[in-house]
Amino acid sequence: MTAFFRRHRVFVVLLALGALVTTLVGYRIRKQQAAAVPRRQLEIVVAVMKPIRKDLDVKLAYTADVLPNQQVAIFSKVSGYIKRLGADLGDFVREGQLLVEVEAPELAAAVEQARAAVATAAANLKVAESNLESAKANAVNQEANLVKARTVATNDARNAARLTDLHGRGLIAAMDLDNAKTNAESSQASLAAAEAQLAAARSQIDTQRSQVALAQSNVDGARAFLKIAQTNLDNARILAPFAGYISARNLYPGAAVNSQQAGTSTQAVGILVLQDIATVKVQLEVQERHITLIRLGSVARVLVDAYPERMFEARATRIVHALDPRTRTLGVEMMITNPDALLKPGMYARVELVIAHHPGAILVQGEAISNEGDTPVVFVVNDGVVGKRTIATGVGEGTLVEVTKGLGGDELVIVEGKELVRDGQRVRAEARK
Repeated sequence: MTAFFRRHRVFVVLLALGALVTTLVGYRIRKQQAAAVPRRQLEIVVAVMKPIRKDLDVKLAYTADVLPNQQVAIFSKVSGYIKRLGADLGDFVREGQLLVEVEAPELAAAVEQARAAVATAAANLKVAESNLESAKANAVNQEANLVKARTVATNDARNAARLTDLHGRGLIAAMDLDNAKTNAESSQASLAAAEAQLAAARSQIDTQRSQVALAQSNVDGARAFLKIAQTNLDNARILAPFAGYISARNLYPGAAVNSQQAGTSTQAVGILVLQDIATVKVQLEVQERHITLIRLGSVARVLVDAYPERMFEARATRIVHALDPRTRTLGVEMMITNPDALLKPGMYARVELVIAHHPGAILVQGEAISNEGDTPVVFVVNDGVVGKRTIATGVGEGTLVEVTKGLGGDELVIVEGKELVRDGQRVRAEARK
């Protein structure tokens, strides 16, 4: 074998070189042929959607509890024992309807005692008035006596003067003159006495008038005590201050109640709790930057889990004109008419406060928006070519975002695959399902 290789080694080398050249030429030809065939490009598929055009309400979202329009805990103004309940848990009551009756016998006795005092005072008043009339009659009699005494004194004085003249002319005896003078002096004394008695009678009238005034005052005082006693007795019957539903019952018939309980203990509970839910309310805490958007009459939409398909309308009726220094929020109270009593106090509510209305707004999916620095952009497809649009955004609604500038509303906006494209690139657009 070695001898053969030595004799034919030139031939073997040439044969090997020929095989190598043939292989290299074949590889070069195949490479040139492969280069001559155009490379097939990778096709990019994107999902697109047209923007949604609709009227858009700009809202502020809050959560709140549904509250009754009015709520009172019913306490007793008098001490005693609960005799009966006029309404129970869950009952609807009208304004003025009996809620609780308290048994307090001493209050009825106090009323009877006060009535007796009024009767006594009224009788004393009649006696005083009678005495006043008697005093007035006595004064009239004394006035008549005074007139009579004055007439007699005048006549006796004239008679004494006449007899004095006759005595001077010697026509009558001295004794007759003395008698006439005595009669005149006696008449003057009787006149003075009549005047004094008239003055006394008039003074007695003033005294009796004072007695009448005192008796009238006693009557008024007795009537006032009777009114107080009657009020206390009436307070044993507790009436509904407004129409509503009984939401709590804390005491039962036979339980003791104290008139001082409500005012002396913060832990005191009422006999009943009454709620007015013909209208209910929600209370919102509006952030400081939004307070200029709120005014009386502002409308909100209220949603509760109990009625997922129903929306309730609320209106702002009260605005607190001071911010809470702890939270820097403004209190707003909104009322909701509730004629069917569907909304119950304590329900968890979602409140959407409508602060603006954008008719014909253009909205796109939030995932379609990219940010180049601080600038939002979207990519659209027109005749298979990608175009980049710089936009301005507004408010959001769920997964949608309002576009205020940059889109006309008829474009095909890329919502899936926007990371794979660039402006001017050709793509195949498919509608997103």
